[in-house]
Amino acid sequence: MFRILSIVALVALGFLADIVSAPAHAQSFFDFFNERPQPRRYQQDRWSQPRGYYDEEDAWRAREYRRRARERREVSSASPKVKEVAKNADAKVILVIGDETSAGLAQGLREAFGADANARIESISKENASLLQSDGGGLPQLVKDKIEALKPSAVVIQVGTNDNKDISEAGKSIAFRSDEWNALYMQRLENLTQTLKGRVLPVYWVGLPAAPQQKTSSNIAYLNEQFRAKARLRGAKFVDIWEGFVDEDGSYIIIGPDVNGNKRRLRMRNGTTLTPAGNRKMAFYVEKELRRDVVYNSASPAAADLAAINQPVMNDPIIQDSYVGPVISLTPVATPVNGSTLLGDAKAAADASDVTGTLAANAAKPGRSDDFTWPLDHRKSLAVTRPNATQAKKEKRK
Repeated sequence: MFRILSIVALVALGFLADIVSAPAHAQSFFDFFNERPQPRRYQQDRWSQPRGYYDEEDAWRAREYRRRARERREVSSASPKVKEVAKNADAKVILVIGDETSAGLAQGLREAFGADANARIESISKENASLLQSDGGGLPQLVKDKIEALKPSAVVIQVGTNDNKDISEAGKSIAFRSDEWNALYMQRLENLTQTLKGRVLPVYWVGLPAAPQQKTSSNIAYLNEQFRAKARLRGAKFVDIWEGFVDEDGSYIIIGPDVNGNKRRLRMRNGTTLTPAGNRKMAFYVEKELRRDVVYNSASPAAADLAAINQPVMNDPIIQDSYVGPVISLTPVATPVNGSTLLGDAKAAADASDVTGTLAANAAKPGRSDDFTWPLDHRKSLAVTRPNATQAKKEKRK
């Protein structure tokens, strides 16, 4: 009995030794028994393998390499290069202020006005700047000092990249999008715009582009509405760039048309930062405003030409959050409403009786082609003349 047990133990030990010495690529205990052919593995010494061993893998790698190279050629992230010329001594200075997104906007504007000697782009772009901080991240003070030194002809503002979150104030957290958050954030925006106090110059407030995440895009769209409201109250012009970075369904895109309509990569790998082509496209929306209002406008801006930048528009009537002008009735009346009349109202009121009598005399008779009265019940009583079929056949034979 002892011998039998010894033999069984030796056989088991030998079997285990064979398993231990099995190839490293054996997948399981059952693979050893079934002798299933193992998949080929990539080895460092590839040249020692027989010819054709890696043909399938090499073909796939070659196709993938060619595809990516073709994509890099066709979908470049570079923007059209423009040689920058020397600026004139009296060139208009355009100051771009904001966070890291505004740095790309400033670079895009430099390319846009690179060949124009009448415009010079300056920028104050503070990375990670946020107006959620009590001092605005130090941005208002930087803007104030820079404006004193440069005396720009126009100011471009783009902030808010880092502001889609809660505000920490006095040891408590104020929830994003709450009424308290909105009131506090509008005050921070006011502190930034106060740096322009006492100056009459065009101000352009640029919105933010969409984000990869749907929730973040919703938050950015909310911030853009706050910027739009602040720009309207401060007499600035809001520049909306949202449509340039989404598709026809309003969804976020990475690749899209550039300023020349060519297909380009507009986003970096992180999905948030814009590529040079994206920055140039973002600057395009501001460029056309600046060229019309500032660069090629020889007359200096006057207080009568621009909305009061430092005075909120408080006296305009507001209907559903929209500014409207005085309401004037378009119907001729004998007594004008609020003392306002349209041109020709007096004569129309005097001839109202004549017009009414003429219309009554020339009213359409029932059944006539110009009878458009409704409903049509009265037409049922009208006699309908139908052609005689027999008579029509006789006339046709003649």
